[in-house]
Parts: sequence; C-alpha cells; structure tokens
Amino acid sequence: MIFPHLDTVGVRLAATGTRRGGAVRDELAGHGLDGLPGRDVFAALWPGRFDQVGAQFLLHAPGTGRVAGYASVHGFNSQARHGCGSLVADERELGPDGAADAYALTVNYAFSMWNLRKLYLWTLDEDLAALRRTGAEVRLEGSLPEYVLDGEELRTAHVFAVYREAWERTGAEFVRVRAGEGLPA
Repeated sequence: MIFPHLDTVGVRLAATGTRRGGAVRDELAGHGLDGLPGRDVFAALWPGRFDQVGAQFLLHAPGTGRVAGYASVHGFNSQARHGCGSLVADERELGPDGAADAYALTVNYAFSMWNLRKLYLWTLDEDLAALRRTGAEVRLEGSLPEYVLDGEELRTAHVFAVYREAWERTGAEFVRVRAGEGLPA
C-alpha cells in the first residue's frame, strides 16, 4: 500500500491554491526563487486549465520554512489511467536530497491518491537526476524537439514516466524511510 506522505527530512509539501502555468512562475518569483525558466515554459508544461488539477503544493525547505519550489499533479486520463506531474525545486535551497524527496513525494502522492498506472513528468531537463536518486525506475517516453519557447530559444521537452508497479517496488519504500518510518532503532 502506498501512503500519501507530505513531508520527509528533506522537504515538506504544503497544499496550496490551484495555479496555472505563468501564475506558478510568478508565485515562485515572488518568494525569491531565481533562475526559473520563462513564463512560456510554465504555460507549456504546467496545467492549462483549473479543472485539470488534482493537487498542487508549495515545497518548503526544512528548518527555514522558505518556499523552495512547487509541485502539481494534473492532466488525468481515467481510461488510460495516467496523469501528469510538474515540479520545480531549488536544489540550492533544498540540497540534492531535498530535491529527490520533493520528486519522490509528488510521485508517491499521485499513486497513493489516484488509481494511476503511470505518471508522466514533462520537463526541459534531459534527465530527472533528482528522481533517479530515489532508486526509482524512470523511463524517457519521448522528446519533442523545439517544443517550448524559452525567451527567444526553442527548447526540447522531454517526457518521462514512472510506472506504479515499479514505484511500488522501490519508490514507496524510499518515501517511507525518508518520512521517518522504518528507520533502524
């Protein structure tokens, strides 16, 4: 069974109001995050309609409580049993372990709350290193060359997938341990 954890030693997910693409970027910039992709990237890769959103979270750094990112679970297809996730995490604030935890908590939440068989993660990153650090199997499902306008540059979007069956084998245990359950006495 996958339990919907919302915090680990590396990050805390706090439910927030529903935001679409550009508004997510604006909120993060308002919290002082810099180095963010442009508004067009958020508009292209984050939910476009409010009714597509299942859950959204602000990522809070442990200790400081500072906002260090945003996560969304959205775009469900009940026939195919898949959904989408979007995440931006400031590794300078969270560190590599906190960023891995943020991805793990987001994927884990999606599988625990909805009967999904697969979660897609759309990103401009060529690899989801933070999610791979959890030990989870992450598959590159496809790439869309010159799909997203970022400033004046057309960039490639990469679509990764995590399958429930694989997550149940490794990811759920990673989250359970990072959430403080099952640690050695």
